[in-house]
Amino acid sequence: MEKDVLDFDLHQEKDNSINIELISTQKFAILSFLSLGLYCIWWSYKVWKYYERKDTLDIMPAARALFLVIFGYSMFQKILNHAQANGYTKSYPSALLIIGVFVFNLTSRIEGNIGMISVFFFIFLFPPLLAFNYAVEKEEVYSGFYKSGFNGRQLAIVIIGAILWVLIALGMYAEAAGM
Repeated sequence: MEKDVLDFDLHQEKDNSINIELISTQKFAILSFLSLGLYCIWWSYKVWKYYERKDTLDIMPAARALFLVIFGYSMFQKILNHAQANGYTKSYPSALLIIGVFVFNLTSRIEGNIGMISVFFFIFLFPPLLAFNYAVEKEEVYSGFYKSGFNGRQLAIVIIGAILWVLIALGMYAEAAGM
């Protein structure tokens, strides 16, 4: 199996199953918040890459990930249909979730600190995240697993993100203090 920099975290095992590292909602929230939402694009890429391989689709996962607001509805529906086909009993309104993503992203245009609420658009990705994790865990060929702690790339996001948030806080303080 070819491996490139933006490849999915796939690991071929001797029994021909493919292990996929899944992410918990807590870890997803931390990484999304610290990366100012950029981790959501990475997660979306990984989901599209998974479906590209699983269903042999002729798509461009990176483009679909970058344009989450446009392709999010179809991704949410694909995840939900896949999860329900594997016994997932829950449901979610894909249209309302993508509207939430869109509206929260629009809040970034609001003047002042209130625009920072846009960072929390990742909460609308929780239902698809949970459904995706469920679907992969139930697959026969693909085997999902959770890794405790952060891998190297995730640790880099945590460190860089923490530095960015300190700088943002200092900038907000300096602005409020009239510096």
